[in-house]
Amino acid sequence: MPPTKSKKYNKPVLDMPWTPLQVILGMTGLACTALMVGMVIYYWPELPSRIPTHFGASGTPDGWGSKHSLLLMAGVGAFLYLVMFILSRYPHLYNYLTTITESNAETQYRMAMNLMIVLGNVIILMFTYMVWQTIQTAMGQSEGMSSWFLPVFLFLTLVPVVVYLIASVRARDVPKRR
Repeated sequence: MPPTKSKKYNKPVLDMPWTPLQVILGMTGLACTALMVGMVIYYWPELPSRIPTHFGASGTPDGWGSKHSLLLMAGVGAFLYLVMFILSRYPHLYNYLTTITESNAETQYRMAMNLMIVLGNVIILMFTYMVWQTIQTAMGQSEGMSSWFLPVFLFLTLVPVVVYLIASVRARDVPKRR
């Protein structure tokens, strides 16, 4: 059956099942989300009422607030991951550097789906680490986040985007795989 065209976006709409790698990455992100939520639930009774809510560039806490802010942090992380997880299934909705045609749609869509899943995992790993370090700092087990947190997170976010952009431009006229 030929692909349908999105009327609004004038791009082919393909039914693209996930590859085994995409399934593994999706399950990894869901497991990290469950771990993050589980940590909040497990440590909640032991947490003091006042916890760190902000960490400076050096990684030391410089803002404090209610332990309920931990719920917000975990909720935002879970929400962002789930949105990216769901959006990864609809690559015809994205904007691309090149015109999407029937001949290059599968290749471009697959790369975009991979990017979304990888970035979703980077985000949920970041939030899981932040929740863990907030809990450890609040309980006196740590002095704050590692000073490497921000550079590592930026690196893990930018590298997949740069790799994707280069690959997308190189594959702009590559026909779909058979």
